[in-house]
Amino acid sequence: MSDDLFDRIVVDGKLDISAAAELLEVIKDAAAEDRDLLIDISEVEAIGFPALQVLAAAMKDFRGRKKQLMISRPSVSCEEIVELAGFKPLLYE
Repeated sequence: MSDDLFDRIVVDGKLDISAAAELLEVIKDAAAEDRDLLIDISEVEAIGFPALQVLAAAMKDFRGRKKQLMISRPSVSCEEIVELAGFKPLLYE
């Protein structure tokens, strides 16, 4: 993916239930532009189930629209949960 072909979202802090709702809105806004999306979670301290649900739903939506959703550089504290949740194929280095 080239920088001019995708939008980039940088997320930090804890992705709990309230942050997941915010993430959903940001992803929806990005999806409206009909571009590929890169979500940088290198500064995320913790990721909860609601945020994983948001990412899974977004992944399905982007696939249906023939667009790419990628996750960039999970933080050390989130790396294992991202892999266990099945998002390893979405990782972008």
